[in-house]
Amino acid sequence: MSEKNYYIYINGSKVAVSKELCDYDLRSERKITYAEVDRKTERFKVDKENLKAEFIPSLEDSLDRLSEIGEQFAEKDSDFSSHADMRVDLRRALERLSHNERELIYKLFLCQTEREVADELGIYHNAVHKKKLAIWAKLHKYLKN
Repeated sequence: MSEKNYYIYINGSKVAVSKELCDYDLRSERKITYAEVDRKTERFKVDKENLKAEFIPSLEDSLDRLSEIGEQFAEKDSDFSSHADMRVDLRRALERLSHNERELIYKLFLCQTEREVADELGIYHNAVHKKKLAIWAKLHKYLKN
């Protein structure tokens, strides 16, 4: 039985290495990807067998990304407790939504278009738009009370 050859790329050149060094290189690359991408990416974990989706928020965020999505930052003399209270109220309002409603809002919030969500769910774009408006009305009602 012939031995398997292992390679890594260094400066664009293919270099033969031992299995151990190849494994180490793969683990190192995975750690770098985890630190640079995975920790900063929000995503949905989908369990197709049980037909469930779970939203997994990012573990850290960058100032650039928060600015891109329009996150507002308080002035130095602003009242942080009122911002914290608003966030708690919003979280409570979101918790009152059904799982499917929360999932739809998260998908739209994560920069998916209504059309992309409609294609993913196998429904018409107009249906997604109407559901979104209904959910926003619910959230508005919950936040008013």
